Amino acid sequence: MEESERKTTRAAAKAVKTDGRPPSEYTLFNGIVLKIKAVPPLLVNRAQSLIERPKPPVVFLEEKGREEENPNHPDYIAAVLKYREELSMVSAKICFLIGTSIKTIPEGWEGPEGETWVANLEIAGIPAGENERERYLNWLQCYAMTSEMDITGVLFAVSRASGVTEEEVRAAAESFRSLLS
Repeated sequence: MEESERKTTRAAAKAVKTDGRPPSEYTLFNGIVLKIKAVPPLLVNRAQSLIERPKPPVVFLEEKGREEENPNHPDYIAAVLKYREELSMVSAKICFLIGTSIKTIPEGWEGPEGETWVANLEIAGIPAGENERERYLNWLQCYAMTSEMDITGVLFAVSRASGVTEEEVRAAAESFRSLLS
């Protein structure tokens, strides 16, 4: 991990520091304040279990007279990277969707029901969402969180509210941040 990524992760962790109690809100860079709540850990586990883990290809080794797995195959390595990305993304989506709600939105910024941010997404070919919850998630990911610090900070806050240790939160945030690079 690059030093700038470490600094962002440390800054996000510092922004979430509390008096020992889980955070109850998080203020985004633009002034939008989100309420923070715990996410059931079994929900994350269940969602992750739906993602199929890749299996290494099998090759026949004539000198041994048998088949063996080849975990060094480039296609398998790529599949494992994709699998890890999918695990991180589903975890982040659950944290954002279940672990946050809007407390306040400052003047000049739209909420999920707004029109301008939706039009901008549609021009870019990104659908805003077919229902209220999907629209909220897309609003948060594609409009409200305007910096990597926002993303990491919200993940830290929700994870801390969910009882995850700071070290576990840091590792998860660093894993998620690698997807942003």
